[in-house]
Amino acid sequence: MKRIVAIDGDIICYSAAFAAADEPVHFCLYTVKRMINSICDATEADEYVCYLTGKGNFREEVATLQGYKENRKDQEKPEHYQAIRDYLVEKHGAIIVDGIEADDALGIAACNPEPDAEVVIATIDKDLLMIPGWNYNWRKGEMHYVDIDEGNWFFANQLFTGDATDNIPGLYKITGQKATKAIKSQIEVGDSYNDMITTVRDVYSEYLQDDPTDILNEIGRLLWIQRNPDEVWSLDYEVEDKER
Repeated sequence: MKRIVAIDGDIICYSAAFAAADEPVHFCLYTVKRMINSICDATEADEYVCYLTGKGNFREEVATLQGYKENRKDQEKPEHYQAIRDYLVEKHGAIIVDGIEADDALGIAACNPEPDAEVVIATIDKDLLMIPGWNYNWRKGEMHYVDIDEGNWFFANQLFTGDATDNIPGLYKITGQKATKAIKSQIEVGDSYNDMITTVRDVYSEYLQDDPTDILNEIGRLLWIQRNPDEVWSLDYEVEDKER
């Protein structure tokens, strides 16, 4: 079976640019080449594909509770950032995706492999741990298989915690109740997806004293990594209960 590694190009851009901030651009690009080669070697990949986030992001329109990634809007991109993007496209065939994020492209690629192939996601972003299948974290040097139960639990748990990095609110921001260990322990790896989502909804409803459907639909759509093109998560979303 052919193995394809799908690489998070956005993180490559930032990691290499910061690592070689005071170096000439050609040194920075060489660093990128070494990173890609190292990822391919570590995952024993036959092929690789790199994804970059392009223009637009549907999450910006979904977010009404607080601006999506608004906490990062004033951050300047590091030197050589654009040069790295151009290099990834021109020399490594990186695919720029518009309307979604590179994360979504990774999820879609992993969940829809070509016949007789498997896809390994290569990233250091924990958000991809909701996608079942092989996940390689090059910073830790760890190859990890995410089974369906673990991926579903990770997503359900994020509905409690939100994601401060992307400015996505969670239980505390919405209700004032911290997502304590006692609350989070109500969902466990191995519980059915439907049971976990029902528990999350019940907890929000208890502390919000109101129907949390609209709020949870928004939070979930912001957090959810797409598994199929144009996929939109909602509380009645059905997860395919099968390994890939």
